[in-house]
Amino acid sequence: MKKFALAFGFILSIGLSAQPDTLLLPDHINQENRKGERVGTWVDLHSNMCVSTITEYVDGKIDGFRIMFTDRGQMLSQELFSEGKLNGLQRYYDQRGNLVRELTFEEGVKNGVEWEYYPGHFTLKQSFSWKDGVKNGESVWYYPGGGPSARYMYVDGEIEGEVIYYYEDGTVKQVSDYVAGKRTGFHETRYPNGNKKEVGEYYENQQVGTWYFYSEEGELIRTEEHKAKD
Repeated sequence: MKKFALAFGFILSIGLSAQPDTLLLPDHINQENRKGERVGTWVDLHSNMCVSTITEYVDGKIDGFRIMFTDRGQMLSQELFSEGKLNGLQRYYDQRGNLVRELTFEEGVKNGVEWEYYPGHFTLKQSFSWKDGVKNGESVWYYPGGGPSARYMYVDGEIEGEVIYYYEDGTVKQVSDYVAGKRTGFHETRYPNGNKKEVGEYYENQQVGTWYFYSEEGELIRTEEHKAKD
């Protein structure tokens, strides 16, 4: 955060939306070493002379922060690098400056929790976990009001175990079992009042065996027989 604070101090000193006749960069900006590699702080500009990116370099590699802006001066991203690789907490924004995504990298690889937000009111849209660049752990989708809309687990990049979908009031809407990313095992959907709507089983995304269908009052309406296709 200290590096970002220093970057913002620099941003304020030059002005994000300065016009061609007024934009003056300090002499120590945009320097190269003897090999012609970028070193220190570099400022790149849009065609209208507004700041496009502010980046820190060490011997030609991004090392430190990189901040990107629209041609109207709105921040699009705050990124941290180490020796040319993303490293640390990264933040991304939409064209209006709303935070839409946060995630952490370790030496260029995603690790930890990634958050996506609904634009405009900092409400979670989705959260999921990464381990060594592969999805691992619980993933949750949310309604704009804040409650979960779906919950499931990843194991080595594949959906595994019980997947649950919810109505907006938090009532369970659907439950399904997954194995290695495919719907396999028990499946049940429910009405908003909590009663069963349909019950059956899947095998590798195909309906199998006897399926039961119920009315909203809980009365069995019909059954169906299914066989997996080769």
